[in-house]
Amino acid sequence: MVESNTRISEVFGDNLTSNRFIKDIKPFEQENFIFSSADFYGSKYRKNKLLQKGIHNYVDHFGPIMLDSGGYQLITKNRPFSLEETIEIYRLAKFKKNDFGIALDYCPIPTDSPTFRMQKIKNSNENLLRMRDLAPELAPQIIHVLHGWSLKELRVSLNVVGTERLLAFGSCFSLMLKGLRDKIIMKFVNLLRLIEEYPDLKETRFHILGASGANPSHICWYAGLEQTDSASWRRIAAYGKIAFVGVTEISISNRPVKFGNTKWTEKHDNLLKDCECCVCDGLSLAEKKEQLSASFQNRAIHNAHTYLQERELARELVGTNRYYPYLQKRFKRSYFNKKFLSKVRESKSQPSIDAFLKKSY
Repeated sequence: MVESNTRISEVFGDNLTSNRFIKDIKPFEQENFIFSSADFYGSKYRKNKLLQKGIHNYVDHFGPIMLDSGGYQLITKNRPFSLEETIEIYRLAKFKKNDFGIALDYCPIPTDSPTFRMQKIKNSNENLLRMRDLAPELAPQIIHVLHGWSLKELRVSLNVVGTERLLAFGSCFSLMLKGLRDKIIMKFVNLLRLIEEYPDLKETRFHILGASGANPSHICWYAGLEQTDSASWRRIAAYGKIAFVGVTEISISNRPVKFGNTKWTEKHDNLLKDCECCVCDGLSLAEKKEQLSASFQNRAIHNAHTYLQERELARELVGTNRYYPYLQKRFKRSYFNKKFLSKVRESKSQPSIDAFLKKSY
């Protein structure tokens, strides 16, 4: 949840049963969504609703759904939870063939001691095995989260399951602003080395948790880590900003708090003129500006549309000799992204590209 004067829940509702929430995901009814399970814990009312409906009818969405365990949110809010309750929620969700639940994991961070990081990884491994034992009917749909900041740690994390058709990779982009960017790059390099070390992993789809935005997603896709999720489409909307493919997000609202100093130019006018998202379609340039400036909801939907356009661009470029030069040009003003790109070279061809729209409530 973004801490700002305009709360994310004002766009999508305070919970998944909100009529406003259901209306706002309709433009993306065939897309992939990832939801947190956090607000189901300890709520008999929501669990009963989930029992009656299953997750698809609960949110009125019938594309692929991934449920995050919600453990991180619960820990940060000091709320009680258990592995058994996570399994209960996943069972109530009534997963379809292409739905998944993420195992309840413990995320090691670089500032942890090596011993503590390894203990977290081993605890996550034990959780995965227990969850699959408790719900054998769901075992193929409970995703293991790979964790590790070194090859040794990644090997320990992987060895609990070996190669599988889908593995998640623990989120680290949230640490980019904490002086840990070089460690993030090395974490990804180590994952690519792990893939080379275990050839069967080339057939595994990797879901990068919380890829944070279009540029990190492109780096993941280029590197062969083809499945991502992002909440940036609604986060930047909360700060009055909209996104266009390949350019820095820019403020369009009159909110007093603004981040970045990008100025609106004729280039942005031309990009907005061409926008055909469900908010902008059929409107004049002036009307588009008015709609996007006035409504956080409209900005979020516009930004989700743009993020999915980034995915389509990746699908067009992946596996060609045009992708790397395109990203070099795109990242020319970003020292971190240029360095990341130079270190993370293409390791395998991507069979497909998927982007999940990440939502919390």
